[in-house]
Amino acid sequence: MWWLAAILQVFDSNAGELPPHQLKEFSLPYLARIAEGVKARLAADGVEAVPLVVFARGAMHSLDLVAKLGYDVLGIDWTIDLKSARAKAGPGCVLQGNLDPCTLFAPPEVIRQEVRRMLADNGDGSLIANLGHGMLPNHSPEHLGVFIEEIHAVSRAAKST
Repeated sequence: MWWLAAILQVFDSNAGELPPHQLKEFSLPYLARIAEGVKARLAADGVEAVPLVVFARGAMHSLDLVAKLGYDVLGIDWTIDLKSARAKAGPGCVLQGNLDPCTLFAPPEVIRQEVRRMLADNGDGSLIANLGHGMLPNHSPEHLGVFIEEIHAVSRAAKST
């Protein structure tokens, strides 16, 4: 019996610790193999494909290669400039990220300002607005709420123009 996920994200949280030549040897082939294997298995079992996200933390030096691994979405961390990521990944690539999680420690107006900056830096490309990595145990749920509310507010305003 299958329990189907709506989306699947694959993490390589240490990708940025490898120099480009080692990332190409020790990480990228396996990330590509995972994407290919998941897609093939779902197709073989007659199960509808789900979007696949790859998150190779800190791999700006090889982002163009990560973007070509067969995933639907490229997750990026907060250390990667969104404009540069958009340029390296290409206009058709869907990005996910990349607000610095520590921003959630800031006052609400700073969180709103940083959300607006992140969305503006993305330009016209497709973006799943998200943190650039996970929440910390001592983050305020209310500050996460401010983050989400501001994304919705900016999105609504953009749709009405």
